Amino acid sequence: MRLHGPWQSWALDERTALTIGVYDGVHRGHQAILERTGAFDTPTAVLTFAVHPVSVVSPGHAPPALMTLDDRVRFLELHGADIVAPMPFDKVTAAMEPDSFVERIVVDKFRPVAVVIGADFRFGARASGSAQTLRSLGDRYGFEVVVVDDIVDNGVPIRSTRIRELLEAGDVADAARLLGRDHMVSGRVVSGDGRGRSLGFPTANLDEIRTMVPGRGVYAVTASVDGEHFHGVANVGVRPTFDASEETVEVHLFDTNLDLYDRTMRVWFRRHLRSEMKFAGVDELVAQISVDCEHARRVLE
Repeated sequence: MRLHGPWQSWALDERTALTIGVYDGVHRGHQAILERTGAFDTPTAVLTFAVHPVSVVSPGHAPPALMTLDDRVRFLELHGADIVAPMPFDKVTAAMEPDSFVERIVVDKFRPVAVVIGADFRFGARASGSAQTLRSLGDRYGFEVVVVDDIVDNGVPIRSTRIRELLEAGDVADAARLLGRDHMVSGRVVSGDGRGRSLGFPTANLDEIRTMVPGRGVYAVTASVDGEHFHGVANVGVRPTFDASEETVEVHLFDTNLDLYDRTMRVWFRRHLRSEMKFAGVDELVAQISVDCEHARRVLE
């Protein structure tokens, strides 16, 4: 169940086991927290934020989102959340002191028997609240506090920040290992300049992408359009062979002639094939695209 509207209007009949966080990506570290929250014999609730708090506290410096809010809610439910509450985050919320946040929102709205948090959890104005702060407030209001240890990959804790760094480097395979699934973007297919079709490799040009796109390069991908699934290759970059400057996401789907214009496409990045390159001419580019497609087919078999 997803709670809608301002948090002041929320009301739950039952006590809950609550976890709090942005949960961008719902990665393996998040999944461990959700699993622990679900161990209590009471509904599992997630208090998340509709926008990243940094976008309010420090406008212009928020990290790119790994998933849309709708997808975040869907994956939180998939991993055991009975109640997902995307809290509108604004300057008033950001200014709440830790004790006020706990009293007015955590206790009054969620009536928790327990609050389960990650090892790096901070809350309240200026991120001044810690796990110890929460434990003290738990003693006051009658809820248990559980801190879940980090899930570590190659000696490094799994964090959304680390996943973004991997995606920026084009390392979508390692990002997928930390996420527990392939990174996905969604966009609307718009008209392009038709150059891909003229080269024998028609592409769908994606616009209105609201989540992080991996770094420039060529990728083996899977895609879906209206429930139909395809394999293909995606190019992220500025097409330097043609001296273009605008960054685009272009997807060539194998073995289909569908009219994709103005349709929504979801694209999962499976493997980085190569970096962006400038070729001496069109013939060299076409030869390399053929190699890329064969490479992608082998990867995706």
